Amino acid sequence: MSQKYDFYTARAAEADAEADKAKLQNAKDRANRSAKAWRQLASREQAVQAKRIATAEAKEDARAEERAAAEERATAEAARSDLAPAHSWG
Repeated sequence: MSQKYDFYTARAAEADAEADKAKLQNAKDRANRSAKAWRQLASREQAVQAKRIATAEAKEDARAEERAAAEERATAEAARSDLAPAHSWG
């Protein structure tokens, strides 16, 4: 995963630990809200990374298809030039 994801999950774990240690209910609630927010950020980062990977794969697939099409066109052009009659216009 990314550094951001690792950072967010580490902060969530710290907030969970803080909530476990808290003696006052309002301190527990605050730490639990914090942990929830950090987990949401981690989840978003995970989704962003998945989208980036999918986009990169799609671009690579498109480039591969374009290379294959260009190769096919070059092969067809070479075959046509091999079949063309040799003229001597001299």
